[in-house]
Amino acid sequence: MGKQVTYEGVILRKVPYRDHDLILGVFTKEDGKISVFVPGARKSTKRFGPYLDLFAKVQLVLKDAGHKMLQLQETSLIDPYVVVRESLFSLGFATYYAECLWSMLAEHDPHVDIFEHLCSMLKNVSQDKENFRKLYEYEYQLIEMCGYNPDFTFCGECKASVQGQVFFSYGKGSVMCKTCHRYDQGLMISEQTMQMLQNQGPLSKKSYEEIREVLTNFVSYTLGKQLKSHAFRKGVS
Repeated sequence: MGKQVTYEGVILRKVPYRDHDLILGVFTKEDGKISVFVPGARKSTKRFGPYLDLFAKVQLVLKDAGHKMLQLQETSLIDPYVVVRESLFSLGFATYYAECLWSMLAEHDPHVDIFEHLCSMLKNVSQDKENFRKLYEYEYQLIEMCGYNPDFTFCGECKASVQGQVFFSYGKGSVMCKTCHRYDQGLMISEQTMQMLQNQGPLSKKSYEEIREVLTNFVSYTLGKQLKSHAFRKGVS
């Protein structure tokens, strides 16, 4: 029969499987990233309805029969986070955030701090559309909590503090001072953007877009693959 387990999680992925089934990618509070098999979900929506929508926070009752994937038995809605799906901007940002999270973490690796950060982002991102400092913080903090620590303050080689226009090295994961900067994969960051980052003040849209490219490319370099959702996010922001 298999034992039943109950999780609280946010649905981040929906993958069609065979003719009528679904495989869900769920980030749970208790067990981190898990895959859930939902038989017949595409044949009839009556059983689970909106409880399987992307970015919905749900309670899941799952059957653990000892196989690789858990099977969905019941679900109840905690928070649909409807606002995320009401604008292309929010949807684009959440989709990119979800791909980052899913790509950077292993399965069954719980992170309560990241789960709470994800829920906070989903709740507030629509109203933070023009708060470019907050948008940057959502991205930077997620990357940091996943174990990567891009440094915009100290040179990745000599550890000296840096100011002005600087080069960010993807390999070092940090800015490089003029003395240590050598040819490497990375991007230049303007003096204006560096000042805004280091002063912890508001970010302009131009500076946010500049640092967004740095972070996105750093994540792609680190993972060894391009994040497909970035093009969508960039196109709707």
